[in-house]
Amino acid sequence: MIEAPGFEKLTTALYFEGDPYLTSDAVFGVRTSLIMKPEIITNEDQTIARGFAERKPHTYLKKDFILATSEE
Repeated sequence: MIEAPGFEKLTTALYFEGDPYLTSDAVFGVRTSLIMKPEIITNEDQTIARGFAERKPHTYLKKDFILATSEE
């Protein structure tokens, strides 16, 4: 769930590219705009800067969402 003061709440899901279940979603909620390709980060400095305690690779996803105001 994504929420911010003054905006409507948004409940959504993200899906990983290549997932074998993308075409068999029971509620047909998979949209191409929600399919993500995760990026593997191996830079240890980035890992620590993002708040991870250990210097190990991590997966990074970035997705922008636009929330509607209650008037929209």
